[in-house]
Order: sequence, then structure tokens, then C-alpha cells
Amino acid sequence: MLPFAFFGLARMRALVALATCLTSTVGVSEEAATLRVVDLPRNGDQQLGRRVTVTDCAFAKATATHAICAPSSSANPGGPTLLLLTRDMTNETFDRLLRSCSQSADAAAELCRGSATGRLDKVGDGWQLSDVVIVWGNPPR
Repeated sequence: MLPFAFFGLARMRALVALATCLTSTVGVSEEAATLRVVDLPRNGDQQLGRRVTVTDCAFAKATATHAICAPSSSANPGGPTLLLLTRDMTNETFDRLLRSCSQSADAAAELCRGSATGRLDKVGDGWQLSDVVIVWGNPPR
């Protein structure tokens, strides 16, 4: 009887391990929705709490804690701004933001344009992106 009980326990462990593997989210990445920064007021609510890529960003006002992504002045000068939290950025991205995109006028520079991917949240009347990854320059469409 003892060998049968041991075999049953081993089988149970194998089934538990298999179930854990099948339900685990380790290594699974969520596909990021893409939207333009000018579309945040129209479509942003549908993406709250999700991972999104915001395109057509002009980065500016970078500080030790955040930067902004705003639409280019030609696209929508009074358009929405997106607050980018810098806490989880790579050192290279953070350094480039501080070095090149700390003033409002820097947003006009080609050096401070690109897209930002992260988790979208709403804070008050504004938008915020956390766990941000920036891709510099706007890729061709």
C-alpha cells in the first residue's frame, strides 16, 4: 500500500506543477494598443490601466521625477499632455530626457520626438504613463 500512496503523491505533484505552468503569466506580455497623443481625450478612457504606445510625442519639461509628452505644435497646440513618470526608465533614456528635453522649447527639436509605451492612468483631468519605455524619433508609417 505504501508504494501506491507514494506514486499517488508524485502524480499529484506533477499535476500541480503542470497546472501552475499553464496558469502562470510569467513571460507573457500584453500587446500594447497604439494611439496618438492627440487622441487621448477621445480614446484614452478605453485604455485605462492597460499598456499603450502613445505616438507623435514631443518630449519636454523633463525633471528628476517626470517629463511630458505633448502633441507637436503643428498638430494641436492646445492638445492634451501626457505625464511620463521617469522612475522606471532606463538610465540612457532618463539621461537623454534631462540633457536634451528639459525646457518647453525643446519639444520642437527633432531630438525630443518619439513614442512612449507604458501603463496609462488618469490623474485628475490629465493622463499619466508609468513603466515608460521611449522610442526616439517617429518610425515611418
